[in-house]
This record gives sequence, structure tokens and C-alpha cells, in this order.
Amino acid sequence: WARRSGSRLLQDFHSGGSVCSPTRASVLTGRNHFRDCVSATYACRDNLDCKDLDYEFAPQRTFTVADAVQDLPEYNEGCGVFFSGKWHLGNFYEDASSFGGITSSPKTHGFQCWEATIGNAATRTTNCNCEFGAEVGVQQHQCDIGHSDREKDRVCANYWYDDPMAEHGVTNMTKPTPPSDALYMAESFSNYLVDRRAAELPFLAQISFRNCHKPFMGSRQGREACANGETCSPPKSYEPYTFEELDYYACLVELDDAVGEVLAALEREGYYNNTMVWLASDNGPEGGCGVEQICEGDPYRPQSAPGTAGPLRGRKRDVFEGGHRVPGIISYPDMLKGNKEIWELAVTHDFLPTVMDILGVNRSAEQQSWAMDGKSLLPILDGEKWVDTVEGMR
Repeated sequence: WARRSGSRLLQDFHSGGSVCSPTRASVLTGRNHFRDCVSATYACRDNLDCKDLDYEFAPQRTFTVADAVQDLPEYNEGCGVFFSGKWHLGNFYEDASSFGGITSSPKTHGFQCWEATIGNAATRTTNCNCEFGAEVGVQQHQCDIGHSDREKDRVCANYWYDDPMAEHGVTNMTKPTPPSDALYMAESFSNYLVDRRAAELPFLAQISFRNCHKPFMGSRQGREACANGETCSPPKSYEPYTFEELDYYACLVELDDAVGEVLAALEREGYYNNTMVWLASDNGPEGGCGVEQICEGDPYRPQSAPGTAGPLRGRKRDVFEGGHRVPGIISYPDMLKGNKEIWELAVTHDFLPTVMDILGVNRSAEQQSWAMDGKSLLPILDGEKWVDTVEGMR
């Protein structure tokens, strides 16, 4: 996909934070996450366990990418703005304040239709017949917890969706999800796209895959395929892959398959050429490498944890480049001709300004003077260079 005509491979692309929630905030608002009160993440896995969650993202209701497209009437017909996956930006309950919490759901920030987990969840066992106790949280489940027995009490999480008739304004999905959580999200998007095509309407969708955030878990078949060399290259040493590595690489293959399904759905429904598609990560690979953050062993197979930042120093949670320099791909064949590698600096803050530039929309009048840290990437996607200023590049 990155080598197709109409695609751009961003070789100096960075996440807005070195952990998930800050980066997710930057994608939505085009601003540094501190401006909207996002300084860290939270540990809650399901709203049933943290009704009082008071995570305050954008308390002044900052303009988001979901708002940007709703300035155009065709996006307001049906569900023109869709979110699926990991939210990690606050409480879903519409009556969160009655529990001492703060409501901050996808609906709060402009998404008309959504299905999401409140925080992090496993990559393949999100709903697995979990039983939630009213006071003590998750008690029993039928989850395959892969290599990590430590996750046995932390693995369950529910998908939730908007339901005005429900007690808290939201309902959780009760049926188990398929083994690959990434493929579940891709297929959910595919079904959504069929409906939009039937109505001949445009859309904006954000799909927030969990792969390969901890707890990462590949399927048994995926681990076996990797171990047998069907989906993974042989180890870069004589040591066979560990159980943890097999889980990680199987999870990564499942992500690749899910992205392929998203692209295939766009092609099947006739949207691919006229849709801007972005792929990015919210931070570098999980697992630290000591105070100096220089991993021992082969940089492409470090001893500390699966996943690699290649020759870059640092990993997730680090200000070193390995903590935030991440994959970045953009495709938009109707606008971007040929195929290019882009070596100009880009960051997740740039997503919203780029969308606004394409659609020709502005923020609401009362927020016109608010800072916008990102910039439209359209010039560099066409091959231009950023111009250095007294304040630095860009």
C-alpha cells in the first residue's frame, strides 16, 4: 500500500505524545495535548469498573476533527462520523457526574456513531464472556490470555455504544468478539461503509486498533504460523522466538490483515480513490531499556521486549526519538499523484489542520484565536519543503 500510486510514506513522522492518550488528543484537536488537560493516561479497563472516572479531556470542548466535517451537510445525514476501538479519553456514562465522574465519550467530542472501549484492552479477547461484579470488578472470563498469566485479572473490557434509552445513556456489548479484535474493528467499519455507500454519502471514520499495545495476544494459529516461518522471518539469531515474541508478531500480522480489510472495503464500495487514509501509531514500542534507554542485543530483536524502534534510542514513554518516531502512511489517489517518500517533519497534530484545509472549513468563531499546533501537510505531500523560521522548522 505504501508503494502504490497515490500513497505517501512519511519517513519523519512523530506521535504527539510518547503514550496513547496524549497522542489521541492531538489527533482530534490538532493541538499539544497539554492545552486540553491531557497529561497522562488512566488504568480503567471498563466503565463498569470506574463509573467515577473523572478524566477531563478538553473541558472547554475544543473543536475536533469530528466537528470539522459536520460543517458540511452531507456528513450530517445518518452517521457521517464514526469511531471504533480504543478511546482512552474519558468516561462514557452520560450521568458520570452522579458518580463523581466527568462525561467525555466519543459522542461528547463530536462522533455521531461509535463503539469503543473506555481504555486499553487485550488485542484478541476484548469480550470473552466476562462477568463483572458490582463492587469487585471483573471476576470470571473465558479469555485466552496468551503468554501473560499476569493479565488474567485485567484482560476483560466491553465495547460500549450510544444508547439514549439505556440507564446511563450507553450500552455495553455482551456477546464475545471474534479472536482477532483488529479484524472485528475492520469488519465493523466495512459494514458501516456498506450503509454509507447505499446512501451515496461521504464519511469520516477513526479506527483505533489496539495492536500491539499490552496486553498483546496473538491467536494460537497465528503463533504457529509465525513459528513455522509462514508469516514471520526466521529469528535473527539461533534462539527460537519466545512465547511472548510469537504473541507479539502474531498480533502484528493480525493488524496488517485488518488494515488490508479496511483498504479492501474502501475499494469494494468505490471510496478508495477519493478518500484520504492515514495510518499512524500513538507511540514507540512497549518495554523499557533502563535509564539510558539503549536496548541490549540486536536493535531489531532487543532482549527487553518484542518490537523494535530500529536504530533509534528509546521506546514508549521516552522523549528519545524511539518513543515517538512512528510509522506514517497517507494515501489519497484522487489528489496525490504518483508515489513519494516524504522526509519532511510531520506529527499527529497535523491531522486536523490537513482535513480542514481539504474541506475548506474553519474552527468556530469563539475558538479562532485558540492555538493550533499542527499544520496542513498538503504542501509537503506534493513535494514541497518546510521553510525554516526564527522559531524553528515549519
